[in-house]
Amino acid sequence: MGKRILIIAGEVSGDRHAADLVRVLRAERSEWQFVGIGGERMEQAGVQLLYHISQMAFLGFAEVVRHLPFIRRVLRTIRARLREGVDAVILVDYPGFNLRVARMAHALGVPVIYYISPQLWAWGERRVEKMRRHVDLLLVIFRFEVDFYARHGITAHFVGHPMVDQIHISQSEAEFRRRLGIPGDVPVVGLFPGSREMEVRQLLPVMMRAV
Repeated sequence: MGKRILIIAGEVSGDRHAADLVRVLRAERSEWQFVGIGGERMEQAGVQLLYHISQMAFLGFAEVVRHLPFIRRVLRTIRARLREGVDAVILVDYPGFNLRVARMAHALGVPVIYYISPQLWAWGERRVEKMRRHVDLLLVIFRFEVDFYARHGITAHFVGHPMVDQIHISQSEAEFRRRLGIPGDVPVVGLFPGSREMEVRQLLPVMMRAV
């Protein structure tokens, strides 16, 4: 009988990365079963969705508070799945929610794999202890994160950034500028508010005003 894996992503970017991971795992272990939270890409990769990422798009404290009843319901669903029996949990980024799931799974004796570590080095170093207590295998996408976690007594494994395989650049900077009519001496600024609809709606206007 194949392994049963619970996999959770809460954002569009996480859905893409998790889907690619599931495809790789299923290519090696076609009998494995995946269930969890994600989007269309994960579903197409063979994940049975318990909830869709569109239901999990919370930005800011007020949004989280407003959706607390729903969040508790999701956590109850996950706890029930864990108790029914899964062989491992794979958490993809989305730390505000996934660190709670990690604690829950660890308490029930389910191995926890964290793929794409939260950027604790930038904003949440105090949460490193939670990673140490509740995560069994940490897979990071930036080389320096290995050293960061090592300083905190955690072994992390560098697996490379998934976007290296997802984005294929077929033109040079000069070709890009020529195609869009941008002179060579004009700076090009990229604005990346995030992958959630609410992030785009709330953050992009502020970024546009800043530039």
